[in-house]
Amino acid sequence: MKDLLQIILFFFKRVEGIGIITREEAINWGLSGPMLRASGVQWDLRKVDHYECYDELDWKIQWQKEGDSLARYLVRIGEMKESIKIIQQALKAIPEDLLKI
Repeated sequence: MKDLLQIILFFFKRVEGIGIITREEAINWGLSGPMLRASGVQWDLRKVDHYECYDELDWKIQWQKEGDSLARYLVRIGEMKESIKIIQQALKAIPEDLLKI
């Protein structure tokens, strides 16, 4: 357990505060996806453009404001968790007569 904690601490020390991209830089450089959202911009095409059936599902835009490598990592981890929620909801929405298990 001690080794795992040391690895985690080492990881955080390596990525926190590294490679900072400010909100303004992210917008000016035309960044998108996790790179944009990790710099403090709460923008996701699925929410903004009412893409497909995402409006019918309960999910949150994953974002961080720090703009560093840790923020980008946390956004990606958060998006994986939200994706699981989205998939679970979508599966429940499929009519039973269309499911063939």
